Amino acid sequence: GRSIYREIEVSGHYTRGNRVDLNLSYVRSVARSDLNAFTTFYDAVLWPVVGENAYAPAKTDVPHRLLARGRARPFRDWLVVGTLDWRSGLPYSVVNEWLDFVGPRNDRRFPTYVRVDTGAEHRFTVGKYRPWVGIRIENVLALRARDLGTAGFDLVDLVVEVLQVREVGGKEALDRLRCDRLD
Repeated sequence: GRSIYREIEVSGHYTRGNRVDLNLSYVRSVARSDLNAFTTFYDAVLWPVVGENAYAPAKTDVPHRLLARGRARPFRDWLVVGTLDWRSGLPYSVVNEWLDFVGPRNDRRFPTYVRVDTGAEHRFTVGKYRPWVGIRIENVLALRARDLGTAGFDLVDLVVEVLQVREVGGKEALDRLRCDRLD
């Protein structure tokens, strides 16, 4: 089969000493391929959906992607971090009840994907050590209605959920512990 991938990227970096560090990147791309490539026939599906071959947007085609990452130290012992990931939805094909393709292949797209991660840390002094203690909230926009509560944001439930996730991967929690030693 044949395939093509092209992209152009524009990025920028802004820093202000050790207080602010921001990265911004935008990628415009196109990915097209034969949709009946040999590798698509080997999968866990007993009867894969095989239709007439078409040269169309590849299943991994993401025309627009914006990635922003930043960290700021508004005060000496505080660190605030954040990440924004926005990108076009992936393409898909419509099939009927017999799993025959209806219309052009991969001419529709799933909804746009947006993910926001944020966190804050504070540095304490404990003896001769200065550990950073904080909270990270991953995928803020994917919080379900039960996480937000009916009368507003229920922070206690959110913190408990974040702590439960951290307990499952105990090693992950240790990897994220940062500590600076006083000299």
